[in-house]
Amino acid sequence: MSNQSQEAPEAQARSRRRFSLVWVIPVVAVAAAAWLAFENYRNRGPEVEINFRVAEGLQPGKTVIRFRDVEVGKVDEVDVSEDLSHVVVKARFNPLMGKHLVEDTRFWIVRPRVGAGGISGLSTLISGSYIGMDVGSSGARRVSSFKGLETPPINMAGERGLMLVLEAATLAGISEGAPVFYRDMNVGAVLRFKLDKDDPSKVLIHVLVRKKHASLVNSQTRFWNASGVDVGFGLDGVAINVSSLQSLLVGGVSFETVGAVGKPVEAQDHFHLYASRKAAVSAVKQWGGLRVVLDAPELGSIQVGDPVYYREEVVGNVVDHSLHEDARSVGIMVEIARKYSRLVRTNSVFWNASGIEAGIGFSGVKIHTESLEALMRGGVAFATPNALGARAAKGSVFTLHPKGDDDWRKWSPRIWLGSGSDPAAGKKTVAAKAERVSALSKSGRSESYGGRLRGRGMK
Repeated sequence: MSNQSQEAPEAQARSRRRFSLVWVIPVVAVAAAAWLAFENYRNRGPEVEINFRVAEGLQPGKTVIRFRDVEVGKVDEVDVSEDLSHVVVKARFNPLMGKHLVEDTRFWIVRPRVGAGGISGLSTLISGSYIGMDVGSSGARRVSSFKGLETPPINMAGERGLMLVLEAATLAGISEGAPVFYRDMNVGAVLRFKLDKDDPSKVLIHVLVRKKHASLVNSQTRFWNASGVDVGFGLDGVAINVSSLQSLLVGGVSFETVGAVGKPVEAQDHFHLYASRKAAVSAVKQWGGLRVVLDAPELGSIQVGDPVYYREEVVGNVVDHSLHEDARSVGIMVEIARKYSRLVRTNSVFWNASGIEAGIGFSGVKIHTESLEALMRGGVAFATPNALGARAAKGSVFTLHPKGDDDWRKWSPRIWLGSGSDPAAGKKTVAAKAERVSALSKSGRSESYGGRLRGRGMK
């Protein structure tokens, strides 16, 4: 009995030792897994919500988010909003990107595109679509919800240049992403455009000139539409000008400083967008002459820079226009070159020379246009009656007629434009005095003439 009692405790002790050795490995494994899970939770990055119009090419768990072609996050969920108006993408970012998720950070879906800026996103044909990211400014407020862009932004971070606003009557072929040229070199892009809320007749075109080229723009810089082909007619035939093949295909804007360099400009400054380089250059040409105002019920097709014609010859240009204070009519300021200012008299008449005039009479249909140049570019024409009025003073106001009259075009007054006095007028004066001297001689009287003729042959 004593031997059995001694063996039992020994067996129990061995049994307890085997139990503790068997369970130590699972316990360690569970603890390690719990630690790794905690570390993963602690180190995981922020989650944000990005709203897109459509989710073309996005796949939960597969689509990545890239900044400068480096993967910085991944899409976790893709769902439709409650009102079905857009899709909601939930994405998780690397921890280091948390401080860059601010209100002006931008996201867009990168996929193959053919647009004004060229062909982009071809690599996604193999790798699949992904979400592009452009970080916002460091001082902006952090947010967790974003509205995705429909197209990639033109001005990426680190390439923010001079933002300007161009005013135009129409877009005329300009699209978002279209290039901005300086001497046919691409130095910027068209960002966006919209109607002016204060004046719906204007289109506001926002452009970016890259920072390294921003110094090229000053207060005397003029912008013009470089889209398509600029065709001009003249004595030498047809002149065709294309800024570049890219502008021909997708449109664009060009700029240049004409004459002396002006003052520096600031962001969001406004510039007029001219229809062509020729119009831009002529608009800044300093005629140094007579400025008068034309009163019209509406502006019509007249633009700043349009030429002013006299007998189909350009003698000035349109320099400004605006509504009168009573808003019942438009005032159009034109400048006539100094050498041609004598042509403008108090009884001169002005009319809109743009386009073609057609009339029906007893002799049939009659079509008239000022010139091929006026037909293409528009402008203003004027004529002065044979019975000359007094010379017009600076700031004189004339009515702008909607079209010209045939009788006005027949007027042909003699107005000396050369230096000094009119030679023809001098000859007439000499002839008249000579005739008077002859008459006086016959009557036996004498009269001095120019200090040279004094009673010659007289008694």
